[in-house]
Amino acid sequence: MWQRGEQLPKKLTETDSNTVIVAVLSLVCTLVLMIPAAHSWQSVSLREYGLLFGTAGFATLGHFCLTHAFRCAPIAAVQPVTYLQLVWATLLGILLFGDALDFYVIGGGAMLVISTTYIAHRESVLSKQQAAGKS
Repeated sequence: MWQRGEQLPKKLTETDSNTVIVAVLSLVCTLVLMIPAAHSWQSVSLREYGLLFGTAGFATLGHFCLTHAFRCAPIAAVQPVTYLQLVWATLLGILLFGDALDFYVIGGGAMLVISTTYIAHRESVLSKQQAAGKS
């Protein structure tokens, strides 16, 4: 069974629009992250503001698409796709920041991908069995 926190976005799609869900997510994240940001704030250049707003735009678009996916498909099918963030974060870390690809990155990522794939498959099989039992 999926964790309660992972089911929340799926449940919200039953009652709220994608726009409301993403707006509340953005507002809550902004308010929560203001606390540590205020503690270590540095002046930002115009170029950096542009990068920040571009990042925010792409992140909002990504959250909107993910929320739409939760509305259209079972969570067991959608949730594993979010682990592609590991692949992109690893590639960006290597290409942009010169991070090393070591055993811990590969091993931890593989563990997450394998376990999530197994859980998604198991949940799919259990869901089909429950549906067949109700018929």
